[in-house]
Amino acid sequence: MTQKASRVLRSLGIIVVLALPALLIPPGPNPVLGNEPGREQPTASSAAPRGPAAASEGRWVWQNPLPQGDIINAVRFVSTQIGWAVAANGVILKTTDGGASWTAQTSGTSKALLSAHFIDADRGWAVGATGTILYTGDGGATWTSQPSGTSSSLYSVVFIDSSYGWAVGGSFGAATILNTTNGGATWTYQAPGVTGPLYSVFFTDSGNGWAVGGGDPLVSAVIRTSNGGATWTQQNARMPRQLYSVTFVDTQTGWAVGYGGTIIKTTDGGATWSGGTRFIRPGSLRYVAAVDAQTVWAVGDNGAILKTTDGGVEWISQTSGTSSSLHGLAFLNPQTAWAGGQAGTILKTSDGGGSWDSQSFGTTSWLLSLAFVDVRNGWGVGQNGTIVNTSDGGATWTIQASSTTSQLNGVTFLNTSMGWAVGASGIILYTSDGGANWASQLSKTVVALSSVSFIDAKRGWAVGDSGTILKTVDGGGSWAPQTSGTARNLHWVAFLDTNTGWAIGDGIVASTTDGGVTWTPNSTAASMVSGSFLDSETGWAVGGYGIYKTTDGGRTWNQLSSGAPSGLSGVAFVDAQTGWAVGGAGTILKTEDAGATWTAKTSVTFNNLSAASFVNASTGWAVGENGTILHYSAEGAAPTPTQTPTPMPSAAPTPATTPMPVAAFVPIASRNQSAGW
Repeated sequence: MTQKASRVLRSLGIIVVLALPALLIPPGPNPVLGNEPGREQPTASSAAPRGPAAASEGRWVWQNPLPQGDIINAVRFVSTQIGWAVAANGVILKTTDGGASWTAQTSGTSKALLSAHFIDADRGWAVGATGTILYTGDGGATWTSQPSGTSSSLYSVVFIDSSYGWAVGGSFGAATILNTTNGGATWTYQAPGVTGPLYSVFFTDSGNGWAVGGGDPLVSAVIRTSNGGATWTQQNARMPRQLYSVTFVDTQTGWAVGYGGTIIKTTDGGATWSGGTRFIRPGSLRYVAAVDAQTVWAVGDNGAILKTTDGGVEWISQTSGTSSSLHGLAFLNPQTAWAGGQAGTILKTSDGGGSWDSQSFGTTSWLLSLAFVDVRNGWGVGQNGTIVNTSDGGATWTIQASSTTSQLNGVTFLNTSMGWAVGASGIILYTSDGGANWASQLSKTVVALSSVSFIDAKRGWAVGDSGTILKTVDGGGSWAPQTSGTARNLHWVAFLDTNTGWAIGDGIVASTTDGGVTWTPNSTAASMVSGSFLDSETGWAVGGYGIYKTTDGGRTWNQLSSGAPSGLSGVAFVDAQTGWAVGGAGTILKTEDAGATWTAKTSVTFNNLSAASFVNASTGWAVGENGTILHYSAEGAAPTPTQTPTPMPSAAPTPATTPMPVAAFVPIASRNQSAGW
C-alpha cells in the first residue's frame, strides 16, 4: 500500500483491520456490514441526505461511470427489452431497449436496494436496508413504500404471482422472513428456525420454498418450507460455508452458492446436498440462476461468471471482461442474460456467455485528484496511472494515455494546455497540449509524491512522503529538493504567488514566504490531507473527521464544528464564505459562512470521495472511488433521466520510455456500509 493510499484511508476514518468484534465483516452478502473494500456507513441520523435535491440548492449528478457508479445489487428482466437494476442509495434504473440505455426512476428512498422481483412489465417489488419494501404497478413510473414491520435489512424477495411473496433478511443472531398474501399490502413475520441472517429465498409455487444464509462465513444455513412458510425446517447442507444465493427449477432440483466459491446441488428437494468449493478467482459466488435443469449460471467476486450446461457436473469459467464483483444476474433463455455489480457494472450476453458486453461505461479506477481551469476543461488522475479529461464540463470524459500504470496522486493545470501530474515512486508527468501527450520529468526521488502546484509556466512545487519538497524554475525541466524541516509525510501543497505557499501533512503544516528557500514547520494536533487558501492569512484544511481553519497563515489552526459523518479528504473554497468538503461514503458538506457552520448536502453516491474542485460558487466537481465523477450545478432544476452514453473514448497508448513500477494500491480492506453485499 502506498503512503498516498494510506493517507486516504486514514482521512476517511478507515482502519485496514477492524478490531471491534461488532464490526467484523463476514465475506458474505451483508448490505449493512458489506464486504467490499470500504468504510463505515454513517447512521441514518448523521449521513448526508440522499435523493433528488431541491432546485434552489443545486444538485449533484453522475458524470462517470454511467449510468451510475454505485454497486448494483440485482438485475431483473421480463423481456428482451424491458428490465431493471437496483443499487445502493435507492437507485432504480430501467431499460426499454435491452440495456442499450438506462433511465433513473424515482424510488422515493435513499436506502440501499438489495433485491427486486418483477412478475410482468408493470408489477414489481424492491427490498433493501432497514426493512425497505417498495412496490410499483406501472413499470416503475411510481414506486410506493409498503410497511414491512421490521428494521432489519431485507436481502432477497420473490413473488410467485401478484399476491404471494416472501422477503428474507435479518442480522447476526436474528433471521427475518416476511410473507404477504395480498401483494404486499401487509407483510407477516414467519418463524425461520435459524439465527443467522438469510440472504436468498426462492419459491417454486405457493407451498415450496427455500432460503439460505448463515451468520458466520464458516456456517451455512439452509431452510425449507412445504406449506408456504407456515413452518420452516432446517436442512443439513453439510457445508461449512455461508450461502448467498439459492435457485430451483422444480421441487426437487436446486443449487446454492456462497463463500469461497461454494456450489452445492440437491436433487431431492434439499434433503441432501452434494458438491463443494469450486476454486474461482479469489472470492465468493454471489448469485445463482437456473434456466433449466441443465443450464445454470453463477456470478461472484472479481468478475467471476461460471456456467454449466450439464446440471453442474462441470462448471466453465466465462470471460466477463471486468474485475468488478458481480452481485446480480438475470436470464431470459440459455443465450440471453445480464449481470450487475460493483462500480455500477452492467454486462449482457446474447450468445450464452461466449462474450459479455458492457452496458456501463467509463473508468472505474479510483480517482484521487482533479483540476479544472474553467467551466469546461478539467482533468482527473488516480489509480493505475489513470488520467481523464473533459472539454465540455464533464458531459464526456476521455481517457488519456499517461505512459504509466503507477498511481497518480495529484494534478494541476495552468490553462487548457499546460499541466503536471505526480504520483508513486517520484513520478512527475508534464503535458503542453492538454494531455494529448504526457512526458516524464526527472524528479530525482523515488518517494511517493502526493501533490503539485504551479504559479506560472516555470515555477512549481511538489510534495510527498518523508517531508519531501521539490521545486522547479524551468517548468519541470529540472527539479531540486528544498529543506522542509520535517520528515513527516506531506499530502498537499499550494502557492499563492512566487513567495507564499504551504505544505500540509501528518501533524504538520509548513509555510514559506520566500518561495521555499526556507520552510517553517508548525506541528498540528491533527493530520491533514488537503487544504484551501484564499490569501496569505486565511485557509482551511481537512483530515480525519475534522475541518480546520487558520487566520494567521497556518501558524495556528482551530477545529470547526462540521458534524462530518465520515472521514474527509478534500476541501475547496470559492470565496471567503463559500466552501465544500468531501469524504467517505459520499459525504458532501457545504458552508456559506466561512466554515462556522457546515450542512450535509444531498449526495448521489455511497462511494468514497477523494477531492473536489470548484470554478465558481455554482459549478464544481468531486471525484473518488470506482471512477466516481460527480458534477454540481446550482442552475439545475428538475432531474433529467440518466442515460447510458456511448463508450468513453480512449487515447492511443504511448509507450513509456522507462517502465514505471505499479503502485501497490489497496484502496480499503473492509467496508461497513448500507450499500451492497
